[in-house]
Formats: sequence, structure tokens, C-alpha cells
Amino acid sequence: MKLFIPEIGTQLKLTSDWKFNLHAESRNASLGEIYDYIYFCSYNPDHNCNGNVWLSLNDTTKVPILDYSTVQYPSWDEIERKSKSLCGLINYYDAHTALNEARRKAEEASPELQASLKIWNEWYEKLKVINKYPHIEVNIPKNSILKVDRIYIRKGNKDYSSISFYWNDNPTKKKIRFWAKLDDCNNIECDVI
Repeated sequence: MKLFIPEIGTQLKLTSDWKFNLHAESRNASLGEIYDYIYFCSYNPDHNCNGNVWLSLNDTTKVPILDYSTVQYPSWDEIERKSKSLCGLINYYDAHTALNEARRKAEEASPELQASLKIWNEWYEKLKVINKYPHIEVNIPKNSILKVDRIYIRKGNKDYSSISFYWNDNPTKKKIRFWAKLDDCNNIECDVI
């Protein structure tokens, strides 16, 4: 066996289908959508959703995806302005704590933010019935062309070792960028083009 480490920009033509686990992470969202999954991130253990997960679009017929246009957040500038006006301390050490408390009070006083939190909490309650997946198995078909975009090897923690690719000749014809763990990438059968 000969070792081959591709340069960034190397194009690989798959000589057989490549099946691998696509991990739930925002950088993999565009590939997940091709397989009818949407990426969702939440840290809300009360709603059986803790961390990055895939939601099946088939399951979301039970619970429609939250329409972000209905969620109105106050501007960060507005919260900062109100926070600073509520924070009267000059001492640097105390000012940090006071500023955080002032921000919290400004957020609580914002009707837009409170209305948004109500919408989110109602949606999270409905979300309990949807299956959530930390990774999904995907298949990129034979003859697809993948372009190497990034190689990441982390000493002492192989869970983070990965390769990022562009898949431009996908069924959607959109530019798809995704990453896969190095162990999965070592199963690619391909020709360099």
C-alpha cells in the first residue's frame, strides 16, 4: 500500500459508492438537505434535544419547522444601549458583573424578545415528538467528483480528524461543502483527476 495525502484542491472521482456517517453540524447542513434532513442545534435537555442533531423532513410534517420570520429579536445595539444606561458602576471588576445583569434586565424588558421566547418554547414542546439523529448514513454515488477543501488532523484527539470536500456535481447542482471523519474518508475508493 502506498500512502497518499492529497493537496487542497485535489479532485477525486469516486470509483464506487461512498457510504459514511454525516455528523450533525452546521457545515454539513447543505449535504443533509439532499437526503431530506435538516440540521438543528439545541441545548435544551427539557425538550429531549441536547446538542447538534438531524431532523428528518418526513418527521417535520408532524411539527412544522419554525418560521424564523415570526421571530423578532431586539437589535443587539438596542440591548447594549439600554444595558449601559442601567449600569452605573465605574469599577472595572464590578462593571462586568453589573453589565451582564443590566443586559439580562434589558432583555427581560424587551417585548420583542419575550414574544420570541414564547414562540420558541411552544415549538420546542412540539419538537419532543420528532426523532433526532446525531448522524445519518449518506451515500455519494459512484462517478461523483469531490474536491478536497481542508484536511484537519488533531494530535491526541482523533475524533476531530476530518477532511472537508466540495461536491459540485450533486443532484441539486448547488455548491455543497461538507466534512467527514478521517476514518470514513479512508474508505473512499477513487481516482485522482
